[in-house]
Amino acid sequence: MGWLRALYGHLKQRLDKQLKVLIKNSSWVFLANAFKTVLSFVKSILIARGLGADLYGNYVVIIAFVMTVQEFFNLNIGTAIIKFGAEFRSEERLDKLVALTKASLLFCVATGGLSVLTVTGLVWFVYDTFVSVPGMHGYILAYAVAAGMSLPTSVSSALLRLFYKFRLNALVQMSVALIDILAVFLVLALFPKQLGPFIIAMIIVKFLEGSVINTAAAWELLPSFKKHFGTRISLIREDLKPIRKFVLSNSGSRTLKTLMDRGDVLLLGALSSTIQVGYYDIAKKLAYTVLRLTDPLANSIYPQMAMLTAEKRVRELKGLMLRLSGGLLVFGLLIYVPVFFGSEWLIVRMYGNEFVEAVAPFLVHLVTAVLSMVFFWSLPMIFSLGKVTERLKIYFASLSIGSVIAYFAAPLYGALGVAVVSFIVKTLIIISQLYVVFYELRGKEFNL
Repeated sequence: MGWLRALYGHLKQRLDKQLKVLIKNSSWVFLANAFKTVLSFVKSILIARGLGADLYGNYVVIIAFVMTVQEFFNLNIGTAIIKFGAEFRSEERLDKLVALTKASLLFCVATGGLSVLTVTGLVWFVYDTFVSVPGMHGYILAYAVAAGMSLPTSVSSALLRLFYKFRLNALVQMSVALIDILAVFLVLALFPKQLGPFIIAMIIVKFLEGSVINTAAAWELLPSFKKHFGTRISLIREDLKPIRKFVLSNSGSRTLKTLMDRGDVLLLGALSSTIQVGYYDIAKKLAYTVLRLTDPLANSIYPQMAMLTAEKRVRELKGLMLRLSGGLLVFGLLIYVPVFFGSEWLIVRMYGNEFVEAVAPFLVHLVTAVLSMVFFWSLPMIFSLGKVTERLKIYFASLSIGSVIAYFAAPLYGALGVAVVSFIVKTLIIISQLYVVFYELRGKEFNL
């Protein structure tokens, strides 16, 4: 065992300080994501087999419709809390962070209500375009209410990450995932091939998820915030202009990202069929499971990068980015090669022969997922540098190009065509973000 201790000591010395911090912060999140990844596999199999391709496709379209509409009203406040909260913490201005938290919660409540009203109005006009199962209007509205009420959870989750409460956040996420899989199992066992009861169960889980996360954040952080409860929002009046600019630009980018991530499903459903949506969603979810391996890093690296950027420690930033990409590239290739040869067996064994047409789009999505994994840090760096306006431009251009191509590809090639379009769009985004990051790091303000 002596050689193991020697190897551990050697690796420990080789790791630079920031990589050690990242690994420490990521460990609990990695555990949670590993737990959630296993349950996600089981959940996707249960739903696909329990509903069948057509009903599964309708379920995916309904969720995508609600979440896409909601995203137009979601200001993604959590990202701003980490960005400016890191600055307030470095200045030891916890009172300003409390004021920012209050303002964020008010915005989330207001925008959540507006999103529900919008879904209510739209569902009567576009229902038949996307959903092939009649009589689901009420279920869609109920899910919209649950989704709208969950918006404040983004504030709670961001605060836990900002204060490096990754252990608590991980335990909460695992608890919610366990509740989710139990609900799926029970409702499909009692009501197989029935979409209505299944959506009701998902609505209940959505409410529970928000309650658990908000309660955990309040329990952990209220003692630190207690003496600043009386702080007025007006305290951050001078900071509102940069905060507003960041929030609006980032919100616009996030909306465009949602249109790419969920709009492909809506476009495929409108131009092809809900069965093709079922194939596409299974392929995408299975392929993007690989990104769960970097979710812990992405969750913990953003606050860390925000602090390093605020302190202008660029050499450490660049070293961290290059080490991560090199290691993840090798890891991604080790995943893709064996999966490529066993993809058909994998999908048929898990989801059944009904989903064999998901094999080709799955392989395309897997390439996209590996590429996104290798450069996962590019988006946190964009946030840390405050280049959200550039991100908005990148997303708008990429989405415009992708939408035009998908309009012609979806009717002709179905799920496979849209998967190829997704690869093109994601590649354009990654290349553009990398250019912005490294161009900015050469700027005079960092004194390289």
